[in-house]
Amino acid sequence: MEQVVPVPNPQSGPWLGLEVRLLGRTQSLRIVVYDEAFVKVAEGVVQSECRQGWNPLKVYAPGLDNGLYYVLCLGPDGLAQRQGGPAKLWMAR
Repeated sequence: MEQVVPVPNPQSGPWLGLEVRLLGRTQSLRIVVYDEAFVKVAEGVVQSECRQGWNPLKVYAPGLDNGLYYVLCLGPDGLAQRQGGPAKLWMAR
């Protein structure tokens, strides 16, 4: 796992659009969304064939209010992305 970027940003939900850059292939990714206090507010597993490089993903995360959130992407090994830490996601409905 290399990096995750919300696209577009801001978003309006309930489906979150993400671009994830991978160092290798995988068939499973876990996306975790935290609020500004780093309380987990949403989590989803993407079961899809993802290749090395950039991959577009959609994750269902209903009920997120307007504001700033942090998105973390975990590989099947449980390790998070390596660059930049959690991505900043703005919700604007």
